[in-house]
Amino acid sequence: MKLTQLAAAMAMTTASASALAATYTVTPVPVRDISINNFAQSIDESGFTVTMTSAEFNPPIDLDFLEESGFIDNNASTFESEDDVRQGIFSDVDYTTIVTGLLSHSTTARNAFVYQHLTPYRSYITDTTDADLIPGLDAWSELFDDYAHAVTTYARDSLNGDYVTGSTEGPYYELDYEDEDGNDTTYVLNDIKSTAFVSVNGETKLLASEDDTLNGLSQAFAINNNLQVVGNSMVDHIEGIDDAIEACEEEETRGDIPVEYCYRSIRVDASSDTSTYGFRLPAVGDRSTPGVHIRATVWQLDANGNTITTDTYPLVFEPDADDESAYWSLAQDINDQGIAVGASSLDEIAYIRRPSGYSYERLNVAVSYAEGETTEMLPRDENIMSEAVAINNDNWVTGYVLRAPNDTARNRVFVYNLDTGEALYPEGFFTNAGSEGKGINNNNIVVGSSEYDSTVDTNRETHGFMYDIEAKEMTDLNDLLPCDSVYTIVDAIGINDSNEIIANARYRTGERYVTGVEVIDDEGETPIDDTIIAVKLTPLENGEVETCDIPEDEIDDVAYERKGAAISPWWLLLTGGLLAFRRRKQ
Repeated sequence: MKLTQLAAAMAMTTASASALAATYTVTPVPVRDISINNFAQSIDESGFTVTMTSAEFNPPIDLDFLEESGFIDNNASTFESEDDVRQGIFSDVDYTTIVTGLLSHSTTARNAFVYQHLTPYRSYITDTTDADLIPGLDAWSELFDDYAHAVTTYARDSLNGDYVTGSTEGPYYELDYEDEDGNDTTYVLNDIKSTAFVSVNGETKLLASEDDTLNGLSQAFAINNNLQVVGNSMVDHIEGIDDAIEACEEEETRGDIPVEYCYRSIRVDASSDTSTYGFRLPAVGDRSTPGVHIRATVWQLDANGNTITTDTYPLVFEPDADDESAYWSLAQDINDQGIAVGASSLDEIAYIRRPSGYSYERLNVAVSYAEGETTEMLPRDENIMSEAVAINNDNWVTGYVLRAPNDTARNRVFVYNLDTGEALYPEGFFTNAGSEGKGINNNNIVVGSSEYDSTVDTNRETHGFMYDIEAKEMTDLNDLLPCDSVYTIVDAIGINDSNEIIANARYRTGERYVTGVEVIDDEGETPIDDTIIAVKLTPLENGEVETCDIPEDEIDDVAYERKGAAISPWWLLLTGGLLAFRRRKQ
């Protein structure tokens, strides 16, 4: 008998052999032949889903540039066959070694500009059958007869599959430079760190920031039916950035580097005297680009995706005139009435104990944005921090608050109505379980994730949940799946008005090389790994609960398997997906 995630859940709590199941079907988003790990972003009312891939299979490699840039020389000892690599003949192991090395250099500022640039993240819009790339500003390569696979693009939301919005880097290009000693270096650079965009009919249109210094900074998170896009953008910057730009423009102070590289280094190395949290990059967990001032932004588009107006919203407080700290405000969602929600930082820093340890953190509070005003929505004295993530057309808002009932701070889901002021704080799957609301539909159903395993203090496994505001009931989405499901829903990201859900699921599959070929170990077997994949949950019209039976002699084995299989999708995300590919000598 194949053990299921539902069986594991039961084994950890009771020897009883019944549970709820079979009211939802699970369909993997059709990108599993593109990458082994992929992550849900959103689902729209037409059922289109937006998904981000991590470390894709078979990215294109510029063999000549591998040789010219010194990559092969510097990694020669790690190849199975150096001679074959120089001729462009890559074994599964050597191809994986090359891609893993390029990905590592591409995400490390110190080495990011001398080798071919590969992005670890790309985005797709999908139905249940096909997946179309959202390239952002990635350039078309004549060499590869494909996109260059260089630009990181975070597509985050869609409208009926016709408009897709998110954030993208600028295209990368090669810049030849001869230094004062006559040495030639080819830099691989781009001129835009992050810009919001909307993709309409395959055309990428940029949503600019108010301050366009060094091409500005902006990000987009959601779009409503009135073609209003929300996110954040740079409205100002500290004086030190102007000083750095001036230094780049003078040969004596710039040093023996091209001015373009100098400008790019400012973008990477800008600093300030504050804690982080200046600029949010949620997909990789980085909340800051210190030294710039970021504000919640609403772009009004026309039917062709062109920007008609741009409105920025202030912080929830007014900083002192001489305070250059990198405060931020962020809008993450907007309803059809044009009310946006998100968070604003405060001029307060607290010493907080999280499960991972103590740290100083700048505080922020959940806010709404409407008619030019930023409004705090929850009692500040009840929470350490808070953040609003999603809003529906009835002005119900969800997100999370940070509380520390037992001295250790954990997030807890909240639901709040902007009209009535009613606030709900649903309990997670056990007392003081960490939980977050991620999405809400117009049926007043919230989805999100809650810690599920109370037997450990850190790196707790999570399950996706559904919370009915009117019934005030939280349901583990895994209890709604068929008994023989091979998926464990670890996080629910969004839900549309048909109650279709986009979620992340843990799925056990064989290890693969970057070529997509399964790894074979010394025993002739393919090792099995836990992966995270995006799945679409579709309600069954006549779905009924099932009874899932577990033989008593298998209960201990189920519990053991569950403990060994726990994994966090965000941990995978933060590692850049590099663990998706194993380098194994045979």
